[in-house]
Amino acid sequence: MTDFMGDIGKIVSINLRRRAANPRFYLALLLTLCTVLIYFGQLTNYLSQYEVKIQAVELFIFAISSLGPQWMLTFCFLLLVGDAPFLHEGIEILMSRTDKKRWLRAQIIAMVCTIVFWLLFFELCILFITAGYVIYRNEWSDYVSLVAKLAVDAGKLGWNVNASVLPLTQGKPFTLFAIAFLYMVLLFVYFAMIGIVINLLSGRSYGSCIVVVFLALRFALFNLLYVPELILVSPANLIDLTVQNIEPPMFIYTVLFFVAQIMILIWAAEQILKRRDICKLR
Repeated sequence: MTDFMGDIGKIVSINLRRRAANPRFYLALLLTLCTVLIYFGQLTNYLSQYEVKIQAVELFIFAISSLGPQWMLTFCFLLLVGDAPFLHEGIEILMSRTDKKRWLRAQIIAMVCTIVFWLLFFELCILFITAGYVIYRNEWSDYVSLVAKLAVDAGKLGWNVNASVLPLTQGKPFTLFAIAFLYMVLLFVYFAMIGIVINLLSGRSYGSCIVVVFLALRFALFNLLYVPELILVSPANLIDLTVQNIEPPMFIYTVLFFVAQIMILIWAAEQILKRRDICKLR
C-alpha cells in the first residue's frame, strides 16, 4: 500500500511540475483573467461610480451559470488538461517502475489538483478586480438582490451574466459557492475523463474537439431548439444554479450523475490501457 501510494505521489508530482513548466498553463491563467475582465470589467466601473458593495463569492456563482463564461472557462480548461493523459519524455523509464493502473490514477489526481487550483484562481481574479468593493459577511448584497429582481434590465447596472432570483432563495452565498465549486470540479473532471478516453482510443488529442461538440450540442438543444426534457441529462445545465434548485434530492442526483459517469469513464480508460502501449502513444 505504501509503495502504491508512493508511486502515485511521484507521478502526480512529475505531472504537476511539467504542467507548471508548460506555457499553456500560463496562457490558460491569462485567458481566465481576461474572462473575468470581459464579463465583470463594466461592473467594477459601476461599483466605483456608485460606491456599491458586493459579496465575495456572488459573481462566481452567477458566472458559472452563464453560457458566455462557461464557454470561455471551457477553453481555459482545454488549454490546461485538454491533452491528457500527459505523455512526456522519459515515460518509458517511469512505466518500467510502475503499472498502468497506478499511472492512470496519478494522471487523474494531478488533473483534479490542476482544476481545483485553476477554479480558485478564477475566484481570486474576481476578488482582485472588485478589490475595495467586496464584503465577506455571509449575506447576499443589496446590489445582487436588485440585479436578480430586475433580471432583463440588469445590464443597466453593469451586470453582464445571467440574472436570476433563484440562487438568493436557496441559501447563503458561501453555501452556494461551495456547491457551485463542487459542481464545476465534477463537470471539468467529467470533461477531462472524456478527453482521456478519446485521446487513448485515437492516439491523438481529439478529446478537446469532442468536449467542444458536446457544448455546441447543448447550446443547440437548449437555446435554439429548446428541448427542456433533456435538462436532467445535460451536464452543463445541471450545474446552472440560476435554473436548478439545490434541494437535497436534486443535489444528490447531480453529484451521483457526475460520479457515476466519471467512474464509468475511468473503467473505460483502464480497459483501453490494457490493450495499448502507452510509450507508443507519445
